[in-house]
Amino acid sequence: MANGNTVTLTGNLTRDPELRFTSSGKAICDFSIAWNQMKKDGEKQAHYIDCSAWETLGENIAESCAKGKRITVTGRLDFSQWETKEGQKRSKLAVVADDVSLSMRFEQLRLSRLRSLQMRSLSSVHRH
Repeated sequence: MANGNTVTLTGNLTRDPELRFTSSGKAICDFSIAWNQMKKDGEKQAHYIDCSAWETLGENIAESCAKGKRITVTGRLDFSQWETKEGQKRSKLAVVADDVSLSMRFEQLRLSRLRSLQMRSLSSVHRH
């Protein structure tokens, strides 16, 4: 991660992760998380952010995570800007994940480790 652009966010998945593949066969998983922030007046304010994860990480997220699960995302901020057909300027802040972990604060997890050979074969299948 260049230039110290690192963020870590913890929140709940707002929808099931969506796995898709680029035309070159690379996996990308899109998901979003939400968290509540307590304001000074005692009110809760909800915050949302879209995230994406590439290749094996994205495939593992799509296989292991579901709406409502509490996760921690570590990655980099990605800022994009565009203009609509009507000429309105838009912008979006998102996170490109480098790592994602499931929270064990409220539930128990069963983990399985991918062997190096399995990981290499997964990568090579999606590259062709």
